[in-house]
Amino acid sequence: MPVPAGPPQGLAIAAMVTGIVAVLLAFMSLGFLPGVAAIILGHVAQKKQNYARPFWITGLITGYVATAISLIWGLVFLAALMIPLMIAGTGAYTYGY
Repeated sequence: MPVPAGPPQGLAIAAMVTGIVAVLLAFMSLGFLPGVAAIILGHVAQKKQNYARPFWITGLITGYVATAISLIWGLVFLAALMIPLMIAGTGAYTYGY
């Protein structure tokens, strides 16, 4: 006996999949944009597909986690670039003093 199809859950599933992929990409410093996309899709699905709560809540959580990890990696990378430049900028150039 066939089971009737439930309501569509496309947005919520897209948020979940995008969030999971974003977390995986975040460890390679590529998860910021997919994380933001998962957050946006999750919030849209929250408004339109409230019945698909497990999917969109997973998308929101993983999207926020991926965005945070990507921002932390970005700050670490920026610090790794700036610290040698700041050390090199403290040379003994006196310019006449």
